[in-house]
Amino acid sequence: MESSKEMHQENASTRTWKIAAGSVAVLLLATIGISAYLFNRQSNQQKADAANWQAHIAQLEESRTSLNGELATLEGDYETQISENTVLKDDLTAKLAEVESLQKKVKSAQSQLSQSKAQSAEIKARLVQLEDIKITLEKDIAMLTGENVALTETNVILTETVASAQREVSILNERVTHLTEVNTKLNQRLATIAPAGFTADNFAIVAQQKNDKLTAKASKADVINVAFNISDVPEDYSRNHDIYLVITDFEGMPVQGVASKSAQVRTADNILQIQAADAEKVNVNGIKTLKMTIDPIEDLEPGMYNLVVYADNGFLGATGFQLR
Repeated sequence: MESSKEMHQENASTRTWKIAAGSVAVLLLATIGISAYLFNRQSNQQKADAANWQAHIAQLEESRTSLNGELATLEGDYETQISENTVLKDDLTAKLAEVESLQKKVKSAQSQLSQSKAQSAEIKARLVQLEDIKITLEKDIAMLTGENVALTETNVILTETVASAQREVSILNERVTHLTEVNTKLNQRLATIAPAGFTADNFAIVAQQKNDKLTAKASKADVINVAFNISDVPEDYSRNHDIYLVITDFEGMPVQGVASKSAQVRTADNILQIQAADAEKVNVNGIKTLKMTIDPIEDLEPGMYNLVVYADNGFLGATGFQLR
């Protein structure tokens, strides 16, 4: 039994080995066949590739030959171009130098043109100014001509006026001389009939309008300011005194157009009745400057007027003035 098993095992082993050996043989043959196939295929491919490479090389040789010809042509053209470029470069350098010179000349011309334009503008402006000055001078000449004519006419009028004024001055001088004589006689008479023992002198008479503007016209005299000094006061008379200001016409008559009030002045042997235009009580001692006023209540008449100053104890002084 055991022998049969052993024989059976040996037979099985033999079959397995044979199968394995057959498989290996089959595989070996298949490998050889495949290898032969691949070798033949590769050989054919190499031959085809070699043929392709030969054709490609031939084509490259033709291209190289063609390129060599083109290169030779280009080298000739390059040499020609280099020669032309050298000539052009020399021409360009000369042209650049010429252009630079022309640019300098253009800049110089532009600078001169700018200066010329500025000078031209300045000259034009100056011409406009001179034209304005000319017009102004022509107007001034015309005005001065007119003024000269007017001055000539005025000079004639002034000459006539001066001659007339000289005649009036001569007449006034005669009247002043006469007035001085009359005032002197009046003062002598008043001093004789009513001396106060001291005097009034240095008279200043100013006529004014309501706006304080000075005037010499009788119709515009709204107030007459009178200033004078009281001096030479003896010690016996150094006390309070009533001082009176009297205005009369040239003949010594009271002026009706002046506000006044009655007053009495003592004389040596009588009482003098006066119409005082202004009155003040003053303590007279030493030298006093008094200011008194005359207020017209209506327009005064042009002419000569007398001013007489009294104290309560007699005559102090007198003067005259004129209103036109």
